[in-house]
Amino acid sequence: MRKLRAEEGLKINPVYLLNTVEDINESNWREIVNRLFTPGLFISKHSNGAFGSEFSTELTNPYTHGSTDYQSIKVKISEYVNNPARAFTKTGKLITLYTEYTLTPYDFVKTSGNYGLYIKPKEIGVEAASYLPNYTIGNQKKDLIFEYLVDFEIIKIGQLVSDECIQIATFTLTVTGGHGVITNLVDTRGLNRAYLNRELYDFYPSDFLKHDYVATAGAAGVGVSDGKIYYDENENLKGSLTLYSAKEPNSRINVIFDGTPGYPVVKFPNATEVYILYVEVSMEEFFNANVISKPLLFTNATSYTPSADRIVVGVRTVNSIPQDGGVGQEQGQGQE
Repeated sequence: MRKLRAEEGLKINPVYLLNTVEDINESNWREIVNRLFTPGLFISKHSNGAFGSEFSTELTNPYTHGSTDYQSIKVKISEYVNNPARAFTKTGKLITLYTEYTLTPYDFVKTSGNYGLYIKPKEIGVEAASYLPNYTIGNQKKDLIFEYLVDFEIIKIGQLVSDECIQIATFTLTVTGGHGVITNLVDTRGLNRAYLNRELYDFYPSDFLKHDYVATAGAAGVGVSDGKIYYDENENLKGSLTLYSAKEPNSRINVIFDGTPGYPVVKFPNATEVYILYVEVSMEEFFNANVISKPLLFTNATSYTPSADRIVVGVRTVNSIPQDGGVGQEQGQGQE
């Protein structure tokens, strides 16, 4: 099998992926899905960071003409013609929505409250075999993965949710006058996307490309010290930095650790240990904001784990505070 060409984690319809991989054909691609992906929604992402329309939701059907008192939710498929929306459950089932679907939550629940909208497999019959690769029934080989149509479930926030269910939105239902009025519809697909299994990559996946930042002194007006960094005899690191992107135009991350609310001074617990200095920036933040302000975080180098949400700012290597009481120096390294 040739190497996968990953693009932003390759959150796409699995059919597209499998058409780019050698030695996979339509007879076994459902089995391959189980080997390639973590459970979740297969959602495309545009170059500007916006999600595709797979399993997106919108309010519809006001119960009074011209009113904004909506009582139904429309669930969409892919914006590309004739492409359904697909997802993969924790229980190993591929579920597919072939046409747009409109549901009325009041048909499911009659009590006001905050709810989650979930998709799940529509059970058609009892499965006759366990989930084993290419298991056999009689003299016929079967794929590992069954494909199911999508069913929907409304579950009140805070209640137990089955592993069969994947949340796509939350909303508020207000029951009044024999109707359930829907407000506060929130898209939660970004929390439940399918990812390529990390072990499929030779190195880090492409969502690490956002890490290409150069660390500099804090930009003008950033932090109370305006870019100055102080490191005292008590292992306190105080000040601000600014990270400039080599990949995204106008992208900047202000790293603040000056003691102002939300941006505490960094206190190293041990003078002889090595610490990784980093910030946490989610993919959603990265795509939706040009300038981001973040506190400086640190962890012992022996326990640090790389993550797509972590951008390393520098490394605190040794206690280099002079014994004569002079100004301390701190070693650090910027991003490539």
